[in-house]
Amino acid sequence: MNPDTMVLILGICMTILGLALRVYVSRNRFYRRGVAGLQEFSSYRKSVAIPAFERLVKIVGTLLMIGGLFLCFLVWFNAKEAASHRAANNADTSVVTSAPKHKKHKSY
Repeated sequence: MNPDTMVLILGICMTILGLALRVYVSRNRFYRRGVAGLQEFSSYRKSVAIPAFERLVKIVGTLLMIGGLFLCFLVWFNAKEAASHRAANNADTSVVTSAPKHKKHKSY
């Protein structure tokens, strides 16, 4: 398998995983809200620990998304550079069949 393809797959998986983590945390927060719009917890300990853990998971999800998009951008950029490099090499390696003709300069 091509290394660029592996990096692209890793970048896409990281982006999807980061998005899934953020959606999961936001979904849990949504379903924890009561009629008044406040999050309801059964104990003080849970009201402190759960938001702190969710904040950490959202940060990890964001970093995964940024890293995945960065890897996808790197693959795109490398493919673009490789194509322009190949085009430049193809132009330089063309076979010259005849020597270039030089114009004679007029002497005044």
